[in-house]
Amino acid sequence: MTDVPRRGARLRSLRLRTQLLLVINSVLVLLMLVFVGADYRLTMHSRLRDKEIALSDEARTLTSALLALESGGSEAIQRYVDSTCDLMNAGESPGHRITVQIENARYVSHPTGHEHAHGLDPGEEVLGAFSSAAIRAQVSERRSPIVMSARRAALGRIGAIGFGAIVAAAVLNGLLLRLVSRPLERTVGAIREIGRGRVGTIIGPSTNRELSELADEVSSMSLELARREADRRAQLDRARRLQTHLLPDASANAIPGVAIEYHPADEIAGDYVDVIRLPNGDTVLCIADVVGHGVHAAMGSAAIKALVLSQDLGSLTPAALLESVNSRFLEISLPEDFASMAVIRVAADHSSAQYASAGHEPALVIRSSGACETLSSTGLILGIDPAARFEQVEIDLRAGDRLVLMSDGVTESSNSQSEQLGRAAVTAAIRASGFGDAARLAATIIQAVERHRGEALARDDSTVLVFAAQPSPVERRPAPCVI
Repeated sequence: MTDVPRRGARLRSLRLRTQLLLVINSVLVLLMLVFVGADYRLTMHSRLRDKEIALSDEARTLTSALLALESGGSEAIQRYVDSTCDLMNAGESPGHRITVQIENARYVSHPTGHEHAHGLDPGEEVLGAFSSAAIRAQVSERRSPIVMSARRAALGRIGAIGFGAIVAAAVLNGLLLRLVSRPLERTVGAIREIGRGRVGTIIGPSTNRELSELADEVSSMSLELARREADRRAQLDRARRLQTHLLPDASANAIPGVAIEYHPADEIAGDYVDVIRLPNGDTVLCIADVVGHGVHAAMGSAAIKALVLSQDLGSLTPAALLESVNSRFLEISLPEDFASMAVIRVAADHSSAQYASAGHEPALVIRSSGACETLSSTGLILGIDPAARFEQVEIDLRAGDRLVLMSDGVTESSNSQSEQLGRAAVTAAIRASGFGDAARLAATIIQAVERHRGEALARDDSTVLVFAAQPSPVERRPAPCVI
């Protein structure tokens, strides 16, 4: 029973042209077999019947002649029977034999070139007989040569029909190739190209109305997709330019010791990164990763930036900032939207920092001595609990220390074998780099990601923010004396 589904699956896997040829040729072969079988039976019956009638006519003629010779005696009758048999063409009448019964006397033609076989069964002969008064004449021939002749004629017809069927199949194959197979292959190829992103592909007219209509519909769809793709790219380009505009301008050296590497997986990213200089000289480092990537995630990251900038940053600690952003993020986001976020506030003299994290990728503190410390998450990710609270970590800094914030797209970047880079590999790359300035350190981390990923596509956004503590960048002024 399992062979039937397998045969059906194999048939469905064949090309349409092959399926049509198989079906049509199978029907033609079946019809040819039925026709040849019927023709063979009819020819055989007709040949044997015609021979039987011819032999019966010969027996009738013999009877009329024998009536006239009856008075001549038995010798005259025997000579007439023998001479009549001799006159028959051995090639046309193989095994020709004449038997005459006159009352009690029996006359049989003598053996000749006809190769008489008197011991043949009745089923192996074709008989013709006629009776008149006291005379009965019977003429017979062998059946097998007649059957062989009919078979040769049938084989000749089968050969002619087979040749005609082959010619018809070749013509049909050519027509199917021209009228059906090639137009369908062009259409399938165009659809495949459209599926690969090459929208705007056009298919030329076909050789028949139905396939031409199909080609026109596919071409119209392709052109419409090309128009929509152009609109989408224009919108994405505008969103990308807007997102780039929202990034902090670290290259302007407004905030020394800051470096940012920002690499979206798609045209736009769901990572948010910011460096904010406060009026009192403190620096706020922010990084967030909205679930997913693309337009939806980019909207979420823009919303987080707007929420951060709407806060009174001068009066909020990192933990308090996360609590405020979390409550507002829950109000404006969809139920399935979540984001991780980390905030570091560096003192103006770079001697200390405060750290809080909402489920974000652990931050790193690279000491000037070469030691590496990990700062883990201090609370839930954003978008789960409106009353979530976050702990805060105090960090002592010295000149040359570096703070590294990353998105999980860095440590979880995968190669073609789906192997993740991992935090240990990131730390090893940092140590192997010899540290260097902030820009070099950030570039080293991204290079490690790209080497590990190889030819595999990026599945998530990769963002790195590095802050290098400077030697006494500002002097703290004493507080004014209030009287």
